[in-house]
Amino acid sequence: MIVRENKRGLVVRVTEGFHRLLQAHHVFQVRDGMGQQPGRTDLRRWPLGALVVVPHGCRLEPFCTLGVGDTLPLALGSFSSVMSELPHGSRVGRYCAIAADVSFMGFRHPLEAVTQSSAAFNGHREFMVAYRAVAAERDGQAPEVWQQHKPRQRGAVDLGHDVWLASGARVAGGVRIGNGAVVAAGAVVTRDVAPYSVVGGCPARPLRPRFPDAVCERLERLRWWERELVDLHAFNLGDPQAFCDALEAQLERVRSHQFSPLALDEAVRALRD
Repeated sequence: MIVRENKRGLVVRVTEGFHRLLQAHHVFQVRDGMGQQPGRTDLRRWPLGALVVVPHGCRLEPFCTLGVGDTLPLALGSFSSVMSELPHGSRVGRYCAIAADVSFMGFRHPLEAVTQSSAAFNGHREFMVAYRAVAAERDGQAPEVWQQHKPRQRGAVDLGHDVWLASGARVAGGVRIGNGAVVAAGAVVTRDVAPYSVVGGCPARPLRPRFPDAVCERLERLRWWERELVDLHAFNLGDPQAFCDALEAQLERVRSHQFSPLALDEAVRALRD
């Protein structure tokens, strides 16, 4: 099952055992139930023999859907749905919605240098390999490649809880998007997004707070995403102010979220088929 292991994680060949492992822990591969009929929980998108990357330390909470991508996130919370491929090492909290056609920017060219081309810093590029060979034959010596302006590789993204990335959004690697935030369709996010803010445009700028400041602060303080969902449905989820009032009044009676994450990297090592 484990084809190889590197610093990024485990390269795993999909087997029946892998499918059963995900299904047993309520980690879903296909988004379903968007219409009037109950969604199926047994749908698969990875064919047997497909290769997926499981990062070291990968933790997937139950009742989540990873509908796109062959590199699993480092963390994915319950009741979150991912429909766009995430950068390696990304973390997604609970109750998040990542729409289709969201893209994540990676490599950053050195715009502060004389040239932004990798000709100035990466001698391994195909055109540089050819150029250096031709130059060496002509001059008797291959040119050096200086790395005075080595570009920065953008990293993974970190999404809090209850984050919505709408269709067509572009997000720079390495940013943090706070709890309750909304990234509008087509927005280009190049810096961190504050909790409960709605951002849009290119580059993305704050458009408005999602709720009044006092409500946002209460939702952050109550950390409702750590509570049992069936208990939360006893309150009015459509009215944030009333919800906060009710939850504060009955906080001691509302159970904590009861489900433990699947340590997927450890679990696949134990699989035998």
